[in-house]
Amino acid sequence: MRFVVLYARSRGIPAALAAMVVSVAALLALARVSDSTLYFGLIAMAIATGAWGSGLAGDDPELDRTASIRWPVRRAAHLLLATAAAAGAVLALWSTVDPPLLPAGVVWRDVAGLSGLTALGATVLGGRLAWAPPLGWAAILLLVPPDPTGALPVVTWLAQPAGSTAAMITAVVLGVAGLVCYAGFGPRPARW
Repeated sequence: MRFVVLYARSRGIPAALAAMVVSVAALLALARVSDSTLYFGLIAMAIATGAWGSGLAGDDPELDRTASIRWPVRRAAHLLLATAAAAGAVLALWSTVDPPLLPAGVVWRDVAGLSGLTALGATVLGGRLAWAPPLGWAAILLLVPPDPTGALPVVTWLAQPAGSTAAMITAVVLGVAGLVCYAGFGPRPARW
């Protein structure tokens, strides 16, 4: 049990959980008075997954690599638990709204894809910038309207309805790619 507490503190998990809940609650309050609840929902999910992105890298990833423990398993477990926490926070807070801002299936799909983007961000950019890919992709939707035809369902997969095959495939590919890359390679060491 002591290892779990130390690991959580070293990865900033308590602060990430607090930031996730506060930001999702603030965006929920804004969504209640807005006509565009979809965009607030998407930004809330992106912030929820980006909030724990910095915790995907420890203070010294080079030191982590020298430890004689199985990091791929721990990294995969960390990513899966963070994904579940982000989806759980969004669903728990949104259950207070009637009707919910987005269906539960869409929330799980979008959070899984955004978590993959966060993990890819940690692998390529490092923990400090892991939040940028999910928030950047969600920001694209402010400029590109969701369109279920052509190549746009892949770009606007976050805003597609629950039955969209292209959105599901995109989310699964991003989620699995992020999980495999992050678990296998780990976070990029900070060089600044």
